[in-house]
Amino acid sequence: MVAPISIRTAAELIAAIPALVGFVPTESLIMVALAEGRILFTARHDLADITVGHTAASLAEVIALNNATSVLLVGIGAEPSIEAQDEMVGHLAGYAIDVHRQLHVTTVAHAAEYIDYATGQIGIAGDYRDSAGTVAYAVEEGRAVMASRQDFAQMFATVDPAAPVDPETIDPEWTAQEMLGAVSLNTDPGPETAARFGALIANVNVRDAMLRLGTESAGTAATVMARTAAHLRGDDRARVLTLAMFFYYAAGNGAAAGIAADTVANENLEPTSLMRLLGRSLQSAMHPRVLAELIPTQADASSYLGAPFPI
Repeated sequence: MVAPISIRTAAELIAAIPALVGFVPTESLIMVALAEGRILFTARHDLADITVGHTAASLAEVIALNNATSVLLVGIGAEPSIEAQDEMVGHLAGYAIDVHRQLHVTTVAHAAEYIDYATGQIGIAGDYRDSAGTVAYAVEEGRAVMASRQDFAQMFATVDPAAPVDPETIDPEWTAQEMLGAVSLNTDPGPETAARFGALIANVNVRDAMLRLGTESAGTAATVMARTAAHLRGDDRARVLTLAMFFYYAAGNGAAAGIAADTVANENLEPTSLMRLLGRSLQSAMHPRVLAELIPTQADASSYLGAPFPI
């Protein structure tokens, strides 16, 4: 978020959920993990699966491994979620993690009545579109909260493919400058630049240099990578979607990072080794700040690129 968002009440928490995950979830259990009163991460899981097998135990283990001290639970669905929530509470208790809220609401698509299972309190949650979290998300990401996960995935949809380029004609420094310009302006770099960029980052060192594009705003860099990937196909597309996944993850948007990986899988593309690593990190809920260690210095990025890196 651009600035810290204060969530003081159950109603504010429910209204903030679409901004926390990037879309309006349905039939879900939302887990907001906290440490010292600050949000570590937000996880979403299909509500129906929580009580199946070892799902709740695995989720609790991941939350504990990330040093959470408390959790806020919000069930979203047509039917009560008390059974799923109580199972999560039991497993979290095994790690001495407190559950401060156990809320249930039928929908977060609009203002709706909620119940707090722990206290029996009933109230009305506001419309997420009026939430401070939604406003901050729009400012930081330059996007509106999507109406559904399916709509959210459309950010990775393809457009007419770019014409292939001869790798020998690519100027690494100029291409890096073009992409930095696209990120600075939060715009589509266009098919020709996308084709050059996709071919250029076939070199893993060059791809790693491009991680610096998210230095100023990882969320904006992620959006630009999604637009860039729309022009590409095959391995070039998978490589750019890997960068999109990295930047979304670094920006704290795990939902978008996961959808980038799903897009590669659904299109039967070969995921890069970095994408596989990011996927495992997401599953274990590794904190986004750890990714900062993977971003090279300007000097290293210039070495990888073989030319002065612009930032």
